Amino acid sequence: MSFSTDRSHYAGMLLTLVMIPMMLDAPGSGQFFTLQASLWGVGSLCFSKARKRVWESHGMISSPHWIQERKEMAPGWAFDANFYIQLLNLPCALVVMYQILATGMTKAASWSLSDYASTDELWLEHMIFACLFGFMCRDLVLHRRNPDLRFVLHHIFVSILMLSFAFATHIPGIRLLAFCTAVELGSAAYCQWILWRHERLYTWVMHTSNVVMVGGGSVCLYFGDPRTPFMYFLWLIGIGLAVGRTAALWGELSSWHSSLKPSTKREKVFYKSSVCGDQERSRVDSDCSTAASDTD
Repeated sequence: MSFSTDRSHYAGMLLTLVMIPMMLDAPGSGQFFTLQASLWGVGSLCFSKARKRVWESHGMISSPHWIQERKEMAPGWAFDANFYIQLLNLPCALVVMYQILATGMTKAASWSLSDYASTDELWLEHMIFACLFGFMCRDLVLHRRNPDLRFVLHHIFVSILMLSFAFATHIPGIRLLAFCTAVELGSAAYCQWILWRHERLYTWVMHTSNVVMVGGGSVCLYFGDPRTPFMYFLWLIGIGLAVGRTAALWGELSSWHSSLKPSTKREKVFYKSSVCGDQERSRVDSDCSTAASDTD
């Protein structure tokens, strides 16, 4: 592993980020969508490769030191990279929220692509849709050697939503849908759960994300005039994604609690104890000793 290789990955990521705001022509066109999706996909791929090398340099090939037993479909560095990448959604969500407040919720929830005088008004919204589509393609490329059915179906359905939002001119609430897409932090919550096991954060953020996704989609469907079968199809995809993610959350937490033993309890809090210091580490040792005594 060479430092120059790491720098090349970060340089590739920065180059794509610099080029993204330069793509100003014809938002809503196939060319704009393809270029934006490609830039976000390649940039995030470079960042993922760089994070992989950081993990390998610390002797963590697929799993963090503080969690030894992992059965996830992807190595730990992939979740680490995706967690930080997903945080890029936050500034986009804030900008779209400001636009919604400035123009009014009714307009944001009812206007379709064809209602706007110019597609230039929706540059950020089209960028958000293309960005997430690019992330879906990146994941399929990264994990093509070990595909998981649930993972593949999730990415296919999300891609259908992004393509529909970007090009179907009759779908109402395009700006609100862009906000719901950008504020979607459930994936980041899942990644931090895989890495650091913050259960409460995982639960609250995932449920909130699902409520926003289903609620926003339902409001947009309500303003549909007429409500076409295709609108109901997209709405059902959103419902299905929320149900699937909730089922995955329950499965993750159930499996985690059922397998929690004194030895794995130490692994669960190792990361926290290493950060908090000797006092926290002593408390962890005491808890583990008590649990072991109860087991005996």
